[in-house]
Order: sequence, then structure tokens, then C-alpha cells
Amino acid sequence: MTEDVKRACPCYDVSGQAFRDLARRGITDAKKIQTMTGAGLGCGMCEDRMFMVIRDAIQEARNGGPEEKGNARK
Repeated sequence: MTEDVKRACPCYDVSGQAFRDLARRGITDAKKIQTMTGAGLGCGMCEDRMFMVIRDAIQEARNGGPEEKGNARK
């Protein structure tokens, strides 16, 4: 992930770290992560950012850890 997102969903106070933790536990379905955390189910303003963070967290988990800064996607 290119940066840490402390509050990926401000309505439910869900952090990017929560997404990474779930992805590392093998939970890689974005809708399931959304349901488990409540992220994006409030006002909906964070939904695009939330799915970006979830996508990056899943990719990190599959690669065995955070992406190197030089290899970060743009």
C-alpha cells in the first residue's frame, strides 16, 4: 500500500489496518470485508477509497507483505 489510511471509513471508524488484518487472515472478498467491518455502509462517501484500500490490502496479503515503495502501483 502506498500510504497508511488511518480512517478508511470515518462513519464507523474503520482503519486501513483492519482491512489488512482481515486480508491476512484469508478474508479476501471485498463485500464480505465491508459487511464484517461496516465500512461504507454509513453515508457512502468513503466507498471508493474503502475499496481501493481493501484491494491493496488483499494484494499485500497475497504477496506476503506491504509493497515496496519503488514497486507501488500508481
